[in-house]
Amino acid sequence: MIRLRFFLYLLVLTLALFPVTAQASPPWEPSTALESAPAAPPTSRILVQYRRPLSRPESTGRVLSAAEVQGLSHRAGVALTYERSLGENWHVLRLPSPLSAEQTDELVHSLLDDPAVTAAEPDILLTTQLVPNDPYFYSQWNLTAPFGMNASTAWDMTTGSPSVPVAVIDTGSLPHQDLTGRLLPGYDFVSPDLDRDSQRGWDSDPSDPGTYGDGVYCSSSLPSSWHGIHVAGIFGASTNNNTGISGISWQNPILPVRALGICGTGYLSDIIAAMRWAGGLDVSGVPINPHPARVINLSLGGAGTCPIAFQSTIDELLARGVFTVAAAGNSSTDVAAFTPAGCQNIFTVAATDSYGYLASYSNYGNGVEISAPGSSILSLGNMGTTSPGGDSYSYKSGTSMATPHVSGAVALMLAVNPELTYNRILQIFQKRSTPFPTGSACANSRICGSGILNAGAAVDEAFQLYYLKIPNEFEPAYAGTAASLSSFLVRTYPVSATPEPVFTVSVGGQAATINRTTYRGTYWELEVTPPPWPNGLYDIQVTINGIPYSHEKAVMYGPQTFLPVISR
Repeated sequence: MIRLRFFLYLLVLTLALFPVTAQASPPWEPSTALESAPAAPPTSRILVQYRRPLSRPESTGRVLSAAEVQGLSHRAGVALTYERSLGENWHVLRLPSPLSAEQTDELVHSLLDDPAVTAAEPDILLTTQLVPNDPYFYSQWNLTAPFGMNASTAWDMTTGSPSVPVAVIDTGSLPHQDLTGRLLPGYDFVSPDLDRDSQRGWDSDPSDPGTYGDGVYCSSSLPSSWHGIHVAGIFGASTNNNTGISGISWQNPILPVRALGICGTGYLSDIIAAMRWAGGLDVSGVPINPHPARVINLSLGGAGTCPIAFQSTIDELLARGVFTVAAAGNSSTDVAAFTPAGCQNIFTVAATDSYGYLASYSNYGNGVEISAPGSSILSLGNMGTTSPGGDSYSYKSGTSMATPHVSGAVALMLAVNPELTYNRILQIFQKRSTPFPTGSACANSRICGSGILNAGAAVDEAFQLYYLKIPNEFEPAYAGTAASLSSFLVRTYPVSATPEPVFTVSVGGQAATINRTTYRGTYWELEVTPPPWPNGLYDIQVTINGIPYSHEKAVMYGPQTFLPVISR
């Protein structure tokens, strides 16, 4: 009986290994394109300078009276708490809860209307400017260059979380000086006829024995790629250890899962089993994974539309809060005819070069969610041409290399906001990615996704969503399709409780019905019934006491579960 094979091939443009010491640093080009500026961290305090009393002009260290603090609270529209004097008539006051920089600016401007106030400003948070000490960090254009992923800004907020494992389903793992302490116990799902390790078949050792050619599935002259360790290193090489390169996540554990064997090929059924096990689902005959991943990296693929079994697995994992990130493919064609890139409910990643342009090899299309650096990416390697040898570092190119950048960014986002959903992450990518260069093929179309991954901006947005619950955000009171969408919530902030403001809300220029207004202590919550528009994207405008609110948003009516789309 002939066993039908469905192979998913490694997406690597070049598999040559070069020791770092023999390679020049990958160049990157200066550009006038601006990255999305990260927002200042939220703060829960403000600084106020009072005028010196005429009766005691030399008095600079007095404390404010309860009546003065009450007056400031009335001006601010929130209850302020006095902390201490700073001298020179400066005083520190605490807010009821942290506010974003934008909200704090509105509040301090309201305090300046008080004739007794000379100056008011946020008590801003200053942070370390985190740069790792790894010697090859400055050769990693993908982390820091103008069209890199802006990793350093993300690291100022988080370096990851040990409680959010990320699975790398690939050719397997190897010991490496730059992966010390980073790997969880994994598993091997390569079937015997594609396996050349000593145990032949599924087992608990995810080590990569080498993918060199056998003359059947690929040329016998093809050397081992060490693809899995290269991908894992991009995501999570040991960082700030004075060794080698820097990984994107410093703390998220790596779960190595081997599903690709000889020639870098693997059966669809084995890859599905690997995904299920990695995400904590049951796989017959295999012990349950004690460290289920929240993110699964698939730097692999093959021609063909998304198989039903594959899509079913993706959906089952997503229902458990496990996100799948997949390479777009290296065939310079539409991802719709590629698996798993053409599947739904995943993050499909195209590759860009150091100029910000779509890489010549990268697939593209409406199925791409986002692009990320994929050309000349420095990561971990091995000196062996067939079986494993000594540690090395190498440059590779491909959408395989772009994919772990997005997996790393999602892991960092989950570290600051574990409640993120697939749609919310996608929304953040749409809102906070770096624009493609003006005049590029990607700049005027959606075939390369929402933009180039900007991890710093994405992590900042995730942080604010979790810790500030993003006032001025539109959130659904009911999740459903356009036909059944009954209402959504509008939060406006800061506005005082008394006197109650007069609100109006319009959607797409047509008045919406305000069902209720509720003051929540630090913001007003409005439940709104929108007009019956067809599916589409519509601007929302809120007015407060006849004045248009400065934050214009948008709301999506569509065939999928309702989630807001923010536009600023």
